[in-house]
Amino acid sequence: RGTFVTYTPTKAHNSHLIAFITGGIDAENHLLMLNGAEQEARARGYQIVFSNAKNQEEELYILENVEQNNIAGVILWANAQSTQSRQSNIDKYKKIPVPIVLMDRKISGFDCDFVTSDNYGGARALMLHLINLGHRHIIFLSHEMLEIFPVIERYRAYCEALEEAGLPTSEPW
Repeated sequence: RGTFVTYTPTKAHNSHLIAFITGGIDAENHLLMLNGAEQEARARGYQIVFSNAKNQEEELYILENVEQNNIAGVILWANAQSTQSRQSNIDKYKKIPVPIVLMDRKISGFDCDFVTSDNYGGARALMLHLINLGHRHIIFLSHEMLEIFPVIERYRAYCEALEEAGLPTSEPW
C-alpha cells in the first residue's frame, strides 16, 4: 500500500548509484530504513552509496556534488534543522540536478517526492483506542523538535481526537 511515483528523466543518466544521505544512524529503526532502501535499490539494479551529514551545511555540500559523483538520485533523510530552512538554502535544494526523495521529514518550501509512515493515522488510532478505554487525561510526549513533520502530524491527531471527544488537550511534554 502507498503512493507510487514514477520519474521521467530529463536527460539520459546511465548511473546506477543512489545516494542515501542522513544525519546519523543511531537507532535500530534507522538501520532498518537504510537496509530496506538498499534491498529495494539492489532488486532494481541500483546500488546505495551512504553519506552521513552532521548538519545542513554538510547535507547541502554532499547534494551539490552528486552529479560529479555520478549519482542518479538521492534518498534524503533530512537533518532535523533542515526542515525549517532559510530561502537561500531552499533554493540550493531546488538546484540539485538529480531527483530527490525525502524520507520521513519534509523540508518546508521544497516540493519533491516524499515517503513517510502515516503519522497522523497511527496517532489518531492510538488516541481513539485510549479514549475508548476510558482515559480522559492524555498527554503528548515528544522530543524538543516539535517542528518536524512526523511530530506535527502526530500532535495534530492528538489534538483533533481529544477535541472531538470533548477532552482537554495539553502542550507537548
